[in-house]
Amino acid sequence: MTGKDVPIIVKEKGIGIEYSGDNSRLKGEIKGLKFTDIDEAIKELYNWYVENKKSIRKEYLLLDK
Repeated sequence: MTGKDVPIIVKEKGIGIEYSGDNSRLKGEIKGLKFTDIDEAIKELYNWYVENKKSIRKEYLLLDK
């Protein structure tokens, strides 16, 4: 997305190896629910961070060292 080669750091390894589920109930409850394509969702999230960079409290993002 950024063209930068940055590492991915997992803060708490071993927690939640897989996050998946059946969304049929959610789709049944919310008529007309549409999901965003993963590539588009990542792009939107990245752009949100770029646009809101000044309001992000970095102390909440840093890992304990």
